[in-house]
Amino acid sequence: MGTITDILYKEKPEHTSLPTAILVSFDQYHGPTLTSLDEILIVPIVPIWRIWEGKSDICSRLQLSLSLAWAITAHKSQGLTLLKAVIDLGKREFATDLSFVAISHVRSLKDIIFKQFDFSRIERIKNCKRLKEWIAEEKRLAEMEMI
Repeated sequence: MGTITDILYKEKPEHTSLPTAILVSFDQYHGPTLTSLDEILIVPIVPIWRIWEGKSDICSRLQLSLSLAWAITAHKSQGLTLLKAVIDLGKREFATDLSFVAISHVRSLKDIIFKQFDFSRIERIKNCKRLKEWIAEEKRLAEMEMI
């Protein structure tokens, strides 16, 4: 996964033209890179031609080899189980227990990447009502299994 840092077009692009390059800063990439003016390591993604044989003809298209990723709010994540997530906790809670909601919808802590935040935000989670309810429910279910 990465973040698009810039999109470069020709000086006078045609209305339907693709960008000349999309500059991407990848989270876990260790290959060749360029360094942006902000000293961020970036990889230029340029359009490439793909050619394949169709049913009756040879087909081709010019494309950028990128796949989209999506962002949702913690509220929207309710009811979901996410395989991986990048979580931006921000500077403060906008609603009660919002940090807990965001964190609790990912299957494993190793599959969470946190944007930089003040750690006291996480320490406050141990006092949240929903966490205490969740722990009580886990304990109740564990006791039922023993019966």
